[in-house]
Amino acid sequence: MKKLLCLISLMCLILLSCKKTDVLPGLDTSPVEYGVDDKYELRALKSDKQGIDSTTVFQLTSKEEINNNFIKNNMQIVPEQEYKIEKLSGTTYNIIPAVNLENDKIYQIVLNDEGYEYSWAFQTKKKFVVESTLPTDRSGYVPSNSGIEIYFSLSGLEELDDFFEIKPHVDGKFIYKNNTAIFVPDKLEENINYTVTIKKGYGLKDSEQKLEEDYSFSFNTKKEKYAEIYFDRPLTNIYENNAKIIEAYINNENLEFDINIYQYSNADYFAENINDFAETGKFFTGSVDDIEGLSLLNTIKQKPNISYKNIYNTPKGLFEIPGLPKGYYLLEFSTNSGEKNYHFLQINDML
Repeated sequence: MKKLLCLISLMCLILLSCKKTDVLPGLDTSPVEYGVDDKYELRALKSDKQGIDSTTVFQLTSKEEINNNFIKNNMQIVPEQEYKIEKLSGTTYNIIPAVNLENDKIYQIVLNDEGYEYSWAFQTKKKFVVESTLPTDRSGYVPSNSGIEIYFSLSGLEELDDFFEIKPHVDGKFIYKNNTAIFVPDKLEENINYTVTIKKGYGLKDSEQKLEEDYSFSFNTKKEKYAEIYFDRPLTNIYENNAKIIEAYINNENLEFDINIYQYSNADYFAENINDFAETGKFFTGSVDDIEGLSLLNTIKQKPNISYKNIYNTPKGLFEIPGLPKGYYLLEFSTNSGEKNYHFLQINDML
């Protein structure tokens, strides 16, 4: 009987020793395991598909608790860049570059931990700018059926309509391809100076980058035929005591020109006509007789003195307009063919 009782007691002890220990709900007792490559994570807080922003902060997250001294002694930004450390928790820290990063540059951040080197590479965005245009600035003889192409440094362009200005005004539509916006005008007129402005504030669809300043360029459309006379610029300014010489390119050096000399009654009318030309690329609409404050002063006939020929073998002629006092003038050059070309002249007492 004693043996039976001892056997029952022994079996009870064995059963008690095999009983599973209760686990508190939500407590994970499995060992923490992670690969060495997973110990740290570093990300840029300001980035998009174009790259990281030059003002970004980096955030370092560790699987184990670390401190400021560990980061300071073991982290390096290449190219060398000083940084500040901001503690968010024992495992999360912000790495704040002391100065803005350079645009369009690769930065490497290296962290050493017990002989193992962690490394991350980031590329900053290019600065968003207009890189080039077609036609180029100050180009001439541009075909009137040309499109206007603007090449930007980055792709993903926003709609340009509200930031695009062409003077004189032309209606048209935009086509977009990668980093290029193409304005397709309804019609460009012949022999007109056009000025295009891309206004500051224009940007990308998925980025905060914007143009920081206006970008302007100008071009001149080609004539239907070569003019008998044309000028480098629409206005000549001459000191009143100097010879009154007007320079112009001549396609036929044997031509004699009729020169009608019109005078403005005051500076305001002259300035108004100049502004109209800047807006429209035309000296006037309709007839020269419709210009307010303008009257015919004199008419002369003259063959130009040829000074030299340019690389295209086009002669440059000199016209002398005698006897003009200080004032504001419009010169009309015409030939027997009926072609008429115009030029502003200002004579003043200031060198």
